[in-house]
Amino acid sequence: MAATAGERTHGVIDLVRVVLLLQGAILATAAVEAAFFSAVFGGASAPSALLTGIAALVVFIARARLGPARRRGRRALYLVEGAILLSFGVDVILTLLIARTSVPPVAVVTQFAIPVAVIWLLGRVSLAVPVVEAA
Repeated sequence: MAATAGERTHGVIDLVRVVLLLQGAILATAAVEAAFFSAVFGGASAPSALLTGIAALVVFIARARLGPARRRGRRALYLVEGAILLSFGVDVILTLLIARTSVPPVAVVTQFAIPVAVIWLLGRVSLAVPVVEAA
């Protein structure tokens, strides 16, 4: 028996929730790590810890509120994923120019592949959900 469009949409949303749980856990771990190094080494990465913690919080909240008809949650996720991709771009440029080395594979997966996957999956949800116009 073939799945209906609604069942496929819910399946994609469930997959997005799993990926967001993984991403939120990675962001929360990175925030704790940055806070620890900030405390140990005198505030060197306090803004990084704060921004990473905020990103983790937004990802967890948006994950909990994600639904087929909830556009605000998807918009918040687009903003967070865009910010993660932007910071990855800055990291790549700085790594190549200053350190003259390649970006670590873990950074590529956590800061590029996962956000791109989330954006792509959210786009599939957006395409599957009909837009209701206000009368």
